[in-house]
Amino acid sequence: MTRIGELVTLRPVASVQASKRVIQDEDLTWEQFHYAHRCFIQHIMKSEWLDEHAQALLRFFIEIESSPFITRENGKKALLTYAACMRRNWMDMMKGGGEVFNIALINDELLESVSREIQSKMTVELQRQ
Repeated sequence: MTRIGELVTLRPVASVQASKRVIQDEDLTWEQFHYAHRCFIQHIMKSEWLDEHAQALLRFFIEIESSPFITRENGKKALLTYAACMRRNWMDMMKGGGEVFNIALINDELLESVSREIQSKMTVELQRQ
């Protein structure tokens, strides 16, 4: 919708651009992630999502927030990066109409890999300084 003086008009979806202030999922702070996924779940529950998909996503976010990885060095960053990647992949598969994997099951090997990659990048950045 667009406001022109006293009038409110509808704009075609194609003319709407994403906000320049959008923060990618993996770049959110832990607190922003906490707030955002709760709002996301509330909207999903009100929409026409299949209940099994909504419940799987809810369990996924609970698993992420309660992961023992939180206490590790860069653990929150690893969890945020993992969550962003897995949610994106899961939703792409869901949009494709095919079978989706159980997003609520955390892939520990992939999470460890994400953690090592983040640690490696941080080490390189520290060496540059």
